[in-house]
Amino acid sequence: MASRWKREEAKRRSELRKGLTSSEIEALDASERAEEEMEKLVRSLHAKLFPEEYDFMFDSHSDSADRKSGKNPTTEEHQRLVSLRRNEMGFQPLASNGMPSNNETTEFVRETLVRDGQATILSLIEKYGLG
Repeated sequence: MASRWKREEAKRRSELRKGLTSSEIEALDASERAEEEMEKLVRSLHAKLFPEEYDFMFDSHSDSADRKSGKNPTTEEHQRLVSLRRNEMGFQPLASNGMPSNNETTEFVRETLVRDGQATILSLIEKYGLG
């Protein structure tokens, strides 16, 4: 499957570059690299600021079954602390199964990075002791 995706991606990249001059191709390559780096930074900072949105990745089989049935397998104290922090930051609580119901936090990180750079996100990570 991964190789199919890679072939499709290579085909898409090739199509985008048809008819472009070498300097236009270089500019497009640079733009794509910058976009990839930004997305990598967004994912990294998002994972630090909102680690609860990644808890499911470490679920045991029984935790996974709980989430599927709508139950959050994390402790009530953890859920309370996460809800307090998210509320204080102005975000919706996690769904009853402990999963985010939308991508508002990812968009927040992306928009904040574009607007302010990393400083605001890093200060929030420090403020909430998430580093």
